[in-house]
Amino acid sequence: MKNKIYCGQCGAENPATNKFCGHCGNKLDYSITTPPTTIEYEYRSFKWRVPTDKKPDCVFAREPSLPSSDVSWTLKKMTKPQAREHFWQKYQKDILVSFQKWKDAGWQPITEVGPSCIDLEAASNQKSSVVLGFLKAVLNEEWCFAGATIKVRRPISDY
Repeated sequence: MKNKIYCGQCGAENPATNKFCGHCGNKLDYSITTPPTTIEYEYRSFKWRVPTDKKPDCVFAREPSLPSSDVSWTLKKMTKPQAREHFWQKYQKDILVSFQKWKDAGWQPITEVGPSCIDLEAASNQKSSVVLGFLKAVLNEEWCFAGATIKVRRPISDY
């Protein structure tokens, strides 16, 4: 038996006495005694943004302390993860259609393609109306949809 073994999952070199990879914890396959071929990748970020001609899409973090008769619409109380989920449900189809073109070009996602890819922006970074400004002062927190970002990679080819 050789004194080195390589992990079939991450490629790390391990002592032949190990049962599991010291780097990733994967169970070692004792038939892999030569280093795996290294694949080099290029990395990018897929970014999807709402067209600039549309008004900001925002949700409020908590309900106003005003009587309901002073506000003409209901504001949802949302945590940041709930706001991400809300915007993912709303824009998922558009994001996935656009991202499919990247996948077809060989890009692989390395971060979640789901609610956690949603970018939120503080409302103070958005252009706001007088009413929106008033509500921001009352609410103190507002999240606006800024788009989606998915980190991707693809193997570097020799051609």
